[in-house]
Amino acid sequence: MEQVSGETLEIAARYSERRIEERLSDVLTSYRSFTSAAWEPYEFFGLDEGMNDENAVRTEQKRQFLSGAIKNPNLNYPKLKTDAFIREHEIAEQGIMALGSQLDELTTESDRITVAQELPAQRHLELMLLDISGRFARKEVAEEDRQAYVELFNSVNDELYGAVDIARFAGLLQPVRRQALLVLSSPEPIAVVVREAAEYVLLNTGVESDTVLAEPPLVIDDDTRQQVREMFERYFAKPLSVIPSKARGEKLTSQEFAQMFRDAHALLDTGWGVATEPGKSTMDTRQSTRMTVIGDERPLPDEAGARGIFAHEFCIHVLRRYFGDQLGDPLLAGTGLAGYVPNEEGAGRIVQQVMDGKDKVPGSNYYITLGLARGKDGDRMRDFRGVFELEWRRRLLEKYATNPMLPHDAVSKAKNAAYTTCLRIFRGTPCDEPGMVFAKDIGYYDGGQNMWPYFIEIAQLPLEEQKARLDEFLTAKHDPLHPVQTRVVKKALARAAIDKTVEK
Repeated sequence: MEQVSGETLEIAARYSERRIEERLSDVLTSYRSFTSAAWEPYEFFGLDEGMNDENAVRTEQKRQFLSGAIKNPNLNYPKLKTDAFIREHEIAEQGIMALGSQLDELTTESDRITVAQELPAQRHLELMLLDISGRFARKEVAEEDRQAYVELFNSVNDELYGAVDIARFAGLLQPVRRQALLVLSSPEPIAVVVREAAEYVLLNTGVESDTVLAEPPLVIDDDTRQQVREMFERYFAKPLSVIPSKARGEKLTSQEFAQMFRDAHALLDTGWGVATEPGKSTMDTRQSTRMTVIGDERPLPDEAGARGIFAHEFCIHVLRRYFGDQLGDPLLAGTGLAGYVPNEEGAGRIVQQVMDGKDKVPGSNYYITLGLARGKDGDRMRDFRGVFELEWRRRLLEKYATNPMLPHDAVSKAKNAAYTTCLRIFRGTPCDEPGMVFAKDIGYYDGGQNMWPYFIEIAQLPLEEQKARLDEFLTAKHDPLHPVQTRVVKKALARAAIDKTVEK
């Protein structure tokens, strides 16, 4: 029998690899065509432009909650109640099952197939989360089943976004308890509301957290921050040019704030739009519709603040999606690879922080409140009210530590800020189930702690290498600390470079 030559075997292997890649491309392209492939759970917890009646309901709930008339807000989720959503959700589940089966047929081991096979598992978890939120919103959960659904919701959140780390949580809570002790032991005259806040915090948080070996937030010196800032200013110089110049302390108008995003989308020809969401005091980058969505109640920033917000939302969230789509690789197109969210959110917060010049720990408010809701202090799990009463007092103590001469509106500001934070972590839930929280915002802190060393390392490289590493980071929504995903991105960039050379 004639022996097959090594060259023939190599040709056969390349042919087989190409056929598998073609099949993978076909499967992923078909999947990306589904509307639900671009869904992100948080999109269904908000309101759309024109939902004025629904916004009025939320406004009234906030008023009643802050006045003490109700224990917990009863948030309305109109998007989860429509027949269209229920129908699309069923179609999405069927599509995910089909995708999983088709990917399982690709038995060849490779980084690309490994990464692709993680996608249906993540999407299935996101659909489970939306299903549970929808059942609660539509009042379909029987009383005897509520706890099981709460536990499942939390397990899915932990799998998707990560669980609160006890050591990191203690690193944030221990200083709060120490500050409360200092207030109560001080011989100086202190405002009654501050003393009462300190007493409340100590009485209503578990002492168990004091015994944990805490992991405090990273301390980044000013020189390092400046080095990282200069790196981002060089790299993002083109999109940052759309930010309007303002006098020191002067705020942007709402029109200017929205226009800078419109100008950036036009400048880079992203094909994205800009929309307003009623009753929303934050903003987000909406992947499914490719829209920058600005809350109509969002506080307007000055020039430095606008620079930070823009760098976060556009330079990180929009551009990673945009460049992933531009690559022409269906694996790296769309809303991202499995597990990318925490470190992208952390990266966004770091970029925002160094660009607006504010020396804060990104995401610490969310991390503390998520930990308190889950009872990570060793006390108990808490509902919206339970977390809120601790959070506004924590914020008041934090303000007092930096400025003992508290302004007259310090309490009302602390309560409004605490309500907004609690709204973020309890969105998608009935708010009255202790410990049932939407944990996406855990990434602001965890991701920030993870990504600081990554960016510091890049900032210390020669300029050409800095650009190459940031190009790699910005190529698609992947986790840059995940070795397999990073290898996939590197190879995709190499192929794209070859393709561009051929085109020339």
